[in-house]
Amino acid sequence: MTVSRRMRGWMNRNLPYMLTCEQVDNAMVDYLDGALRRGPRRRVELHRRLCPDCRAFTESYAATIRATRAGSGGDAPPPPGLVEAVTDRLDRRPPHKTTGPV
Repeated sequence: MTVSRRMRGWMNRNLPYMLTCEQVDNAMVDYLDGALRRGPRRRVELHRRLCPDCRAFTESYAATIRATRAGSGGDAPPPPGLVEAVTDRLDRRPPHKTTGPV
């Protein structure tokens, strides 16, 4: 068992309002767009500070959005290999428990 998996288990047992990785993933677009209210945003930020996997995923997701917006002008297809890289990253994420909505 990796350290990050042990940390996620500890967080879910000891921090009752802690979001799961899946909940953070589901809130990702709203979080990056600044559309979350203060409470949910703080919960996502707390989870990101404690979960290295979600922190790395959020950073790579945000970088992908920036690169796509900068390089495509909105109408062009994404750069070669971008979709495959994101899909590969999503496929490598470990499964997560769900405890309820954000």
